[in-house]
Amino acid sequence: MPEKNAFIIDGDRDFALKIAAALRTDGLKVSLSEGDRDPLDEIKLERPDVVVMSALGMGSESGFSICNRVKKNKRLAG
Repeated sequence: MPEKNAFIIDGDRDFALKIAAALRTDGLKVSLSEGDRDPLDEIKLERPDVVVMSALGMGSESGFSICNRVKKNKRLAG
């Protein structure tokens, strides 16, 4: 079975690393947002199977706003 990819977007780096460790234990390949790029651009680049993010998101954009942008993007919406 192909390896599943997870992408984490969270402004709390320590928390994101803990979540990443837990997901890796379950066999997922994990990437973390660097926070210096638009989250939607990072999602387009990473093409993850699942995105894990804080409702607070990163910086000035909430997780809800990021989710809405993903849903509106025909290439990313599942």
